[in-house]
Amino acid sequence: MVRNETIILGIGLLILVASIFEQRFINFISLYLIASIFLTNFVAVDSRTRYFIGLGVLALISLLLHGVNLGIEFKGGTRIILQADQFLSNSEMLDLIDRLKSRLSVLGLEQFVVKGVENRIIYIESSSPDLINRTRNIITAKGEYLGIVDGIVVIRGEDILPNTVQIIMDKAQLGGADWGVQFTLNPVANSRFLELVRGKANRPIYMFLDPPRDAYIVLNRSYLTNPEEAIEILSYLNITVVWDDEIGDLSDRMVISDRDLGFNNQRIVNSSDLYPEIQGGSISSWRAINLISAPRLSPSITTGGNIVGMRYLITGTADTGNAQNEAREIASVLRGGGIPYNLEIIGTSNIPAVFGELSLLYSILGLILSVVAVGIFAAVRYRNLVIAAIITGITVLEMIILLAIVGRFTLDLAAIVGLIAAAGVSIDAQIIITDFRLRRHLKFEEVYRIIRNNTIIAILVIFPLMLLGNVEIVGFAIVAIISYAMGYLLSRTVYNDLLNRFVFSQRG
Repeated sequence: MVRNETIILGIGLLILVASIFEQRFINFISLYLIASIFLTNFVAVDSRTRYFIGLGVLALISLLLHGVNLGIEFKGGTRIILQADQFLSNSEMLDLIDRLKSRLSVLGLEQFVVKGVENRIIYIESSSPDLINRTRNIITAKGEYLGIVDGIVVIRGEDILPNTVQIIMDKAQLGGADWGVQFTLNPVANSRFLELVRGKANRPIYMFLDPPRDAYIVLNRSYLTNPEEAIEILSYLNITVVWDDEIGDLSDRMVISDRDLGFNNQRIVNSSDLYPEIQGGSISSWRAINLISAPRLSPSITTGGNIVGMRYLITGTADTGNAQNEAREIASVLRGGGIPYNLEIIGTSNIPAVFGELSLLYSILGLILSVVAVGIFAAVRYRNLVIAAIITGITVLEMIILLAIVGRFTLDLAAIVGLIAAAGVSIDAQIIITDFRLRRHLKFEEVYRIIRNNTIIAILVIFPLMLLGNVEIVGFAIVAIISYAMGYLLSRTVYNDLLNRFVFSQRG
């Protein structure tokens, strides 16, 4: 019969093989290793040593095949310089930074840092080389989200619970659309929405993101399909239609058109974006006025009553290669919420690597040498080369697994500090086990209770650092928590098994 740990290790090998041919499988390697560690008690009850060595080998192969993603400190990056249109207080600046972080977190950047430099200047730094192309739209968008039914605003961006925003790409759930963004409203807003749409079954809910207002839009009569609905939608935003054969003086308001008409306050869009998209005989989206979706209200939600936990869906169409990007942009803005200031990109610059890849190599070599030094110390302390070899081997294998995990995200300075701390924790725990068993003749179960208590306390202390969302320390917190969990669930037991096999059995 095939053992459980063999199946899990086989899955890891398949992921590694698949990652050679398909780039997207590389991101599963870290998740696989983390899941494998936390599943130890279920899949490797009696064979932790083989399981641990197997995970270490898979981690080493991953490092040899794909290396690690280096952070800004080691490979440099790009900085975007933003300027707000007004001076901000300390609390306003902190709020703005949090909103920008929430928006950027959806994009899957390898690493990013958002920080206020002055009371109106913000730096966004990332190791991503195409930072400005990926973030330009979402960091400058004000993020005003509106849902309008029959001229009444029934949803606003501030009604959305940020943590419920999710991207949907499953065509079966989208009814023919290319992308979708799903979210939930807070209870008060949800009740208000259901009351406002009572009796309006099958009416469209027009969903806008940063819509223009009080403007003219210059259109050609023959190109406009379904003009009655188009004019109705425009009236909600106080936008007046001007036919292109009747253009007069339009200098008193913003003008939206597909060509330069000589007015100062003018927004020029592509001809394909100037006119609404039609689906099922009705307007489904309209890029010129930032109408992103127009779903019909289901009769089930227009009969009154309060439907708890209702989820709302924005859908849209896009070019095949842009669907995911469009969904991410919408989701990022909704998750980060509206920004009550105008933000302008006033410059970009390259960030040199503070340490460089050579420094990273020296750091890892230093880490290995420190482990070897501890092994030598253990050999002298216990006068036993076998104990020293086991301590060194276990710690090195732990570091390989941790490096393979964190290296698939971003290996920054905080993660390096976490690796060094993890090595110290591993060696310390192994020395505790050795001392108690050699000198006090305790059973491993008694020593293991001490290790368990230390692990629980350490994780409880470190876990709040992850919740702060501070990128400068989150790498350290992740590495530390995984190392404690791996030690408690796997490597401490493996160390004791090896002691029993190669040290205590010889004495008995």
